[in-house]
Amino acid sequence: MQPSLRPPGKYSQRATLKFFYNRIPGKSSPWTSCHERRIVFPDDDLRDAITEKNLIGRNLRVLLKKKLSGFIASRDPDRSLTGQDSDLIGKKVAVAIDIQNLSCSLESLEKTAGKRLSLYDTIFKVLADFEVDLIQLFVNCKSRESLSDDWRIINQDRRFHITEVAIKTIIDPRTKKKIIKQDLDPHLLPLIGRLSAEKKYDGLVLFTGDSCFQAASEMWLGIGEYSHYAGRPAVIATSQERLSIELREIANHPRVNLMFLEDFYGLSAVA
Repeated sequence: MQPSLRPPGKYSQRATLKFFYNRIPGKSSPWTSCHERRIVFPDDDLRDAITEKNLIGRNLRVLLKKKLSGFIASRDPDRSLTGQDSDLIGKKVAVAIDIQNLSCSLESLEKTAGKRLSLYDTIFKVLADFEVDLIQLFVNCKSRESLSDDWRIINQDRRFHITEVAIKTIIDPRTKKKIIKQDLDPHLLPLIGRLSAEKKYDGLVLFTGDSCFQAASEMWLGIGEYSHYAGRPAVIATSQERLSIELREIANHPRVNLMFLEDFYGLSAVA
């Protein structure tokens, strides 16, 4: 039996979070997370631990103190800092790939690497330790144009099930600018619903950081409005730069593993 924990204190609450590189300009902390849709920054001690022990993207057990604009996280003295990550190594997984997010991630990393990074090779670098049974690939006309040789190889590989999706223009609520988004809604939830019902997969690997995958992720994990589903583990594979706030919060769930593409090419996530 696990020993009872002391109450965290009047103004604190316990949480398990993953921290990521902070790309918000003008902020002092290099690491950030998300809780209850509010930004979380680590205190000095926790920040040093994340840096020195390379704990980016790991499940960390912390205490949260609420501030006006978010939360400050500190170590929980009653618990070990690192929690157990979900393990799908060697297990049968279904795979869903957002080509637009993946290709944009690699374009950004190529500037650091100083060379071209193959999208096709990257997919199988990430999938090397899983038993892969289904690879569902979502592509739109613009992202397909950027794939060049990779597209030819993917088309010849019978493991890929390719779905072409439409694109739509929306207004960013924050910047009020027009942005082009993929219209994935008619495809994602039916796919995840079918995979959940089949019960033949131990987990799901998502190559994306896009907020379009929020509802599908919640359905697979059995959280949020889909809490009546029997949740299963998932992996999110993307770059630091392309991880949306919505998927950043979902990534804090204990059944989710984060795989950063930077790690597969020996590139620092910190720019």
